[in-house]
Formats: sequence, structure tokens, C-alpha cells
Amino acid sequence: FDQRYSLAVIYFALGGSMEEEEADGDSDLGWKTDLNFLSGDVECDWNEKFQTLGGDTVYLGAICDWWEDLGIEVRRVTKLWIPWEHGLAGTLPPEIRHLTHLKSISMAYQGIDGTIPPGVCFLDKLEEFSLSNNFVSGPLPECMKNMKALRILAMDDNSLSGDLDVVNKMTSLQFLYLEDNEFEGVTLNEDSFKDLKELVHLDLSDNDFEGVVPEHLFSHPTLRVLDLHDNELTGPLPDTIEEQDKLEFLALHKNNLNGTIEDSLGNLTSLVYLDLAYNQFTGSLTHEYWGLAKLKGLKYLFLGGNLYDYQIFPPFVEGMTDLLELSLKDSSITGPIPNWIGNLTKLYMLDLDKNLLSEEIPPEMGNLTNLMYLLLNRNALTGVLPPEMSSLVNLRLVLLDDNDLYGSLDESFCAALPNSTTVSADCAGNNPEIACNPGCCKICCDDVDAQCNDDDWIANNDPIWEHRYGRYRFAFEDGPTDSKSVNDDEP
Repeated sequence: FDQRYSLAVIYFALGGSMEEEEADGDSDLGWKTDLNFLSGDVECDWNEKFQTLGGDTVYLGAICDWWEDLGIEVRRVTKLWIPWEHGLAGTLPPEIRHLTHLKSISMAYQGIDGTIPPGVCFLDKLEEFSLSNNFVSGPLPECMKNMKALRILAMDDNSLSGDLDVVNKMTSLQFLYLEDNEFEGVTLNEDSFKDLKELVHLDLSDNDFEGVVPEHLFSHPTLRVLDLHDNELTGPLPDTIEEQDKLEFLALHKNNLNGTIEDSLGNLTSLVYLDLAYNQFTGSLTHEYWGLAKLKGLKYLFLGGNLYDYQIFPPFVEGMTDLLELSLKDSSITGPIPNWIGNLTKLYMLDLDKNLLSEEIPPEMGNLTNLMYLLLNRNALTGVLPPEMSSLVNLRLVLLDDNDLYGSLDESFCAALPNSTTVSADCAGNNPEIACNPGCCKICCDDVDAQCNDDDWIANNDPIWEHRYGRYRFAFEDGPTDSKSVNDDEP
């Protein structure tokens, strides 16, 4: 009885009683389907069949398994899985505590609000608890520290606050997602997460955490994803990272980290993704950073927007032939673009904007036939565009303005591009340096107009666990274009 009663209370508490078309005339209210809740005599049938994108059949709703209880085989609810964006709205009721055989709760992308009821702490078999992308607020209940079976805690994209003391005591956690919440004034230190020996993913991005990046996370025996970007972290990176092959994804961009990018980062030999952009790192990418040359498997490298010394194009990049995205925006790079850039043939995004690059664009740039986004604006490049670049037929965005380029783009380069491609060039004014028809050059600048195309066009990457931390779209912050979908390998 407790099981049936608790499910019925959850159904009514989360808006299941409202038919979508009758919810005060608002089609956004009410469940899309009732998932057979309240039908028949057996609550283990309160679910529906759905087909995944891969063609598999899954049951969503209340799912039961057989359990032996006092020597009798009975069916108990072990999973409460609701499809994403199914219309749930309201506060999770305390009666959930009676579903003591639950192993998994997944109610992501809904309209659930209020706080997490302490009753969840009675679910001592719970292994997965996901309320991602809701409106849940307040702190995590203190009693959650006793949930020894919990392996996955996904509370990202809510309005949670408070401290992390509870989390630091949840020693069985393997996957922790708290990004995009409202944690403020919480300081990370060297003891943070020290007792979480089984962590595989740790994502605290897009909050206001202060303090340092705990050094022990760089030598964690199981950690594969460390995402702390867009916080208020300070201090240098550790200079004594030992060689290890577990960490694959390291995102620390948009913090206040300082010092130099340590040579020992190259000891993280399995890194696929490295983003240290928009901090306060100093020094040069051509001297003390040779350790990064060992990271041959990198696919994503973002190092721009720091406080480097004037430097040549970083030589260590030459051997990174698996790179898909390279951003060295605003990195004080002088001199020419090296000819070996043409060896990075897997690139689909190359961002060299806002540097001091000079001389002609090397013809080897035409080898990068997978390029979709090419940002060369705000440099001092000279000469004509190499004819070899007419082979770059996959380009969606090309920024060439604020250089000393000249000649015509119409005959070969523009003719090879799709009509939807956005091109910027110095093609405005009485004596334009570049000849380019308006159908191709959708942004035409004049040297006397300092405000023309002065947006930073930051190639935002806010990876999320739902997409396995792979690039799933392009959104240029400050830039006027819409997001672009990108299908890509996953780290």
C-alpha cells in the first residue's frame, strides 16, 4: 500500500492530475502523458514504452523488479524515470521516503521547484539521483551524507546554494554534477573532495566558487573529467603533477588563475580537452610550456585571453595533429603563421583573432579542408588571400577584417563558399583594400571605423554531461551569428 500511495502522491504533487490541454488554458502545464499512472490495480504497470534514438525500447515511469521480502517474492519500484521535458511541475513530496527500494530517480528537464525533501535520505538503496535542469533551490539536506549507495548525483542547472560539506562526506560518489547553480562564497581548498576516492566526473562549473584548484585532483586515481570553469578560483596550477593516464578533460577557463602554465601539465598524458583560456596566466608559450608537447592526443586546446609576454606562434602545437579546435585568441603572438599549420588537417575551428600576426597567410592553410570556423581578424597579415584557400568549402564563418590584406575575394574564394557563410573583410570605404561582393562579405569594415566587428567572437564551449562533454554546438559569445550544431567525437 505504501508504494502505491507514495507514487500517487508524487503524481499529484508534480502536476500529473492536470491534462495538458486543460491546465488553465496553458498548454505548457500538465504532463504530456500520464505514463499510465493511477491505471489498473498494479502500480508496477504505471509506465509506458518509449523508443530511444538508437532504436531500443525502454520503459519510463515507475519500473519494478522482483525482491524477496520476508521469504516472499514481491515486486518493488526500483526506478522512477520520467522522460525529459514531460511537464512535471511542483515540489517533490516527502512521501518519496516510502519507496525504499528505489535505485534510480531521474526527473531531469522538468519544472520541479522547492527544496529537496529530507525524506530522500531514507532511500538507502538509491544509486542515481538526477534532478538536472529544474528549479530546485536551497541546500542539499545534511542527511544525504549517509546515502552510502549513491553513485550519481546530478543536480546541475538548478538554484541550489549552501556549502559542500555534505558532498565531501558522500564517499561513494562517482559522478557529481553541480554546475549552473547559485553556490556563492564557498571556498575550495586542498581538503575539498579528498575523501571521494571513486570520483570519475566532477563538474562544478558556472558557479561562484572561490579558493584554489585542489592539487590532489590532478593525481586522482579514477577522475576522468574535471570541469571548474567560470568560477572565481585563484592561485597557480601545481608544478609537481606526476605522470598519469586517467584525466581526459580539464576545463579551468574563466577563472582568476595566475602564474605560468606549468610544464608538468604535459604529464596528464591522456588529456583530450584542455581549456585554460581567460585567466591571468603569464609567461610565454614558447619556452616553459614545452611539456605540453607531450599531449599528442589533444583534440581541443584553448589557451587564449591571458597575460602572456610577446611570443612567436607556439611551436609545441606542430605535433598535435589530432586537434579539432585550436584557440589562441588574444595571446600576444607575433610574426608569421607557420607553414606547418597545414599539417593540422583535422581542424574545424582555428581562432587566431586579436594577435600581432604578420606577413602573408601561408598557402598550406588550404590543406585544412575540414575547417568550418576561421578567425584571423585583428592582426597585421599582409598580401592576397592564397588561391589554395578556395578549397575550404566547409567554412561557415571567416573573419579577415582589420588586417593589411588586399585583392579580390570574389573570383575563387567566395565562389567556393555556401551562401550561408559569414565573411568579414576590409571591403568598406572609398578605397577598400578588399574587393568582395555583399552576398559573400556580410560584414564589410573600413580601417577608420574602429568599432566595426569589434566583438570578441569567443568560441564558447560549455560542455555538459548530457553530451558526454563533447562539442555539441557552436555559440560565439558577443558575435552576431546564431548557434551552429556540430556533431563530433566525444572525449
